[in-house]
Amino acid sequence: MTAVALDGVVKRYGGVTAVDGIDLQVGKGEFLTLLGPSGCGKSTTLQMIAGFVLPSAGRIRIGGRDSTRLPPHRRNVGMVFQNYALFPHMTLADNVAFGLRMRGVAKAERRRRAGEALAVVQLTGLADRYPGQISGGQQQRVALARALVIQPDVLLLDEPFGALDKQLRDRMRIELRDLQRQLGISLIFVTHDQEEALSMSDRIAVLSEGRIRQLGTPDGIYRRPANRFVAEFMGHSNILPARVVEASGDRALVRAGGLLLAVSGRLSAGGDIELMIRPERIGIGPADAGAAIRGRVAGMQYLGASLHYRVVVEGGTELSVVTPDPGEGRRVPGDPVALAIPDGAPFVIGS
Repeated sequence: MTAVALDGVVKRYGGVTAVDGIDLQVGKGEFLTLLGPSGCGKSTTLQMIAGFVLPSAGRIRIGGRDSTRLPPHRRNVGMVFQNYALFPHMTLADNVAFGLRMRGVAKAERRRRAGEALAVVQLTGLADRYPGQISGGQQQRVALARALVIQPDVLLLDEPFGALDKQLRDRMRIELRDLQRQLGISLIFVTHDQEEALSMSDRIAVLSEGRIRQLGTPDGIYRRPANRFVAEFMGHSNILPARVVEASGDRALVRAGGLLLAVSGRLSAGGDIELMIRPERIGIGPADAGAAIRGRVAGMQYLGASLHYRVVVEGGTELSVVTPDPGEGRRVPGDPVALAIPDGAPFVIGS
């Protein structure tokens, strides 16, 4: 069943098109992430679903009901903002119960439901504190409890972890994902952080210039990007211009600089294409290893658990290679090496 549906949704501000004809369906209990760089239209899309911004064209349905022109308080959606938007003069319980008060829920019922919502986000016992008396991570949980207490059809989160340090952000990701699964609630999450999207989502919609450039599972988008924008945006990539040397059925042999590689896909001999190879798919070893690709280390970065090499291979092509840190035996600039690119690692991408 569909929790939220967008049909041809457009948003224009004067002569500027912020969202350009988005079609999207979010399933019941699904965790969907809108991912993209600043200015791509992801937050505007979220605000249109919430009702804070009206679309210029198209239709929005929530729970099967046309909600395109409904005000926010009639959409039954919960929203968590990046700055949390807590009232500093109210206790945590009153902050959480604010939406219930606006809906005319009786005081005793408000207090009971606020206490239950605070328990869900592991803040039992803090109901009478004020936002200034708790940490940033706890404030984020209060904002989440406030969104959940109204029992929304869908939960909307706009960069909710942006103000947190990395360690707390990583922990909150796990907690939010566990909570979403526990409650079975539909959730739409906005972020520009690829790692955040990959680690949390059932599906990801990658946006650019107000359009969805690819929609799919985290694994599918990362391993099989539909176009160059997605390939480059979703982590480090080696993107190489290549020419098809031989083609037969759904297999082809292509030349990319000094590399001769086998790829999948129905291609035409003599055609020009672009290949993507993820750096972690390339093996690196000593120069006397059996691999056919020879090169020399041009640079190395230590990234804690991994090493990031730049390797120039025969013919002058430079490749990025990421490997786990072996602790000993690291390659250094100038070292000769051999690379191995397994079948299936090179992927043909679109424009």
